[in-house]
Amino acid sequence: MKSRTVAECGRKMSEKDSHLSDLNMPFSYLAILQIARLYMQSVAHPPSMAWMAALSGADETFDEIFGPQVAARTLETLQKVRLSRRSLFNFNSPTCPSCCQFVTEHERRFMTALDCVRSGATGQAKIELIMLCEGNDVVPALNAMDRLNELIAAFLSSGVRAPKFSDDIARRYM
Repeated sequence: MKSRTVAECGRKMSEKDSHLSDLNMPFSYLAILQIARLYMQSVAHPPSMAWMAALSGADETFDEIFGPQVAARTLETLQKVRLSRRSLFNFNSPTCPSCCQFVTEHERRFMTALDCVRSGATGQAKIELIMLCEGNDVVPALNAMDRLNELIAAFLSSGVRAPKFSDDIARRYM
């Protein structure tokens, strides 16, 4: 685990923040995190129109066939979590080079649940979602995560192309 520091922008890392590399997830899942962050940025700061970057990033990463579907399923999953939670969802800026290297507790729980659904560890996914959704109903979020995972699996097995890891994507997703 990398040490917690003050971000280059001056933001102090929380005790519950962790480094992005600690997630130990495949690139396609790191792309989902960035897409989710862009959607959340768009809600938190509407003039940013970050949702447009979420859509173009999904297309660039998952191609023009799967990209729009992945973007829609990511938004659906966030909405299911949002409707279940009562408090704010803390996220790091997708555009700050320093902040995007760290993962908030809420982002970590979201991504861990998504990864657990992928690997078949539904019980652990439910635990993460119960914590994330503050004890409220997690079934809609769990079902949305299952649909998102099915779509990612379909993309990866389609042979269309593997996610491209260009320097530009690296700056946005890492």
